[in-house]
Amino acid sequence: MRWWISLFLCCWALTAQATVDPYQFDTPAKLARYEHLTDILRCPKCQDENIRNSGAPIAADMRAKVAAMIRDGATDQQVIDALVSRFGEFVLYKPRLERRTWLLWYGPFVVGVIGLLVVWVLAMRGRRLAHERDREGRLSAEERERLRQLLDEDSRTS
Repeated sequence: MRWWISLFLCCWALTAQATVDPYQFDTPAKLARYEHLTDILRCPKCQDENIRNSGAPIAADMRAKVAAMIRDGATDQQVIDALVSRFGEFVLYKPRLERRTWLLWYGPFVVGVIGLLVVWVLAMRGRRLAHERDREGRLSAEERERLRQLLDEDSRTS
């Protein structure tokens, strides 16, 4: 029985994958830049995972490119620009504010304001209709007297 448990645990341990970067940097600042950049860049294959935590081969290539560019003295912006030019804006979790991304940045606010305006217009319309119904629902003195007579007759007959 122990043999089966040991075999199971060994096989289970083999399925665990950890992304370990073999990249060495000569200063802690470069290592911190590497970690920051690999955290803010998205894996094109995994879609909702950064390249630091992704096990996809494309993410490994991107990590290698980031490490090489940092070692060569590239700035953070140069690294980001190089990866964006190769893979597109998708690799950025926060797309740049440009003319073509205005809808992406401001669209939710515009839709929210339009939604609030629609709710406000509907509420005002409902209030106006309720007020009109209330005005229409009021009886004149003659109508109230006639209604009282009808109710009296009805109560006497039953």
